[in-house]
Amino acid sequence: MNIKEIDNEYEECIYFLAEKLHESKNATNTLIHSIRVGLNIQKDGFDTNMVKAGFLHDIFEDTNVLETELKNKYNNKIVGLILNTTADYSVGNEEEVLVDMYARCLNYGNNALLLKCYDIEDKMQYYKCSIDKKVVHIHNFKYKLFLDISKDRISNYKIWKKMRNEYEECKKTWKSNVLI
Repeated sequence: MNIKEIDNEYEECIYFLAEKLHESKNATNTLIHSIRVGLNIQKDGFDTNMVKAGFLHDIFEDTNVLETELKNKYNNKIVGLILNTTADYSVGNEEEVLVDMYARCLNYGNNALLLKCYDIEDKMQYYKCSIDKKVVHIHNFKYKLFLDISKDRISNYKIWKKMRNEYEECKKTWKSNVLI
């Protein structure tokens, strides 16, 4: 497949996500965040399945798309990555949801861990400047837990190192604001 065909497939993922976000009246920044995640994965040389999963990683959390619809449109590798990096809010409180999701990422494999790492890292700047103690608490927990559970598997990747460095910057900011 040539670069033009690959880019056409990526655009189709983005159009699909945009359509589904519009249908669900989602007013968050999901589209631009998802585009950045997919493009960062592509820039770092991952395969097309990983890139497509990056573009679509929030589709279950932020739209009304059902698993069957995604399975009819995309291959099992893409759908599996998305399913295993999606929060399941039925398992309990925010911390329990994170523990469950990260365990599924760990069990599914390095690509799920890497996809989740790209996802988390892209949104860290949003929360770095938060002055809400509850928001800071959950994100401090989220970042530390993810780095701890993924260290043995993906710490040699530059995205993991970038996330770790950004976490240190977040902690400095939060400590200077007396939030942690």
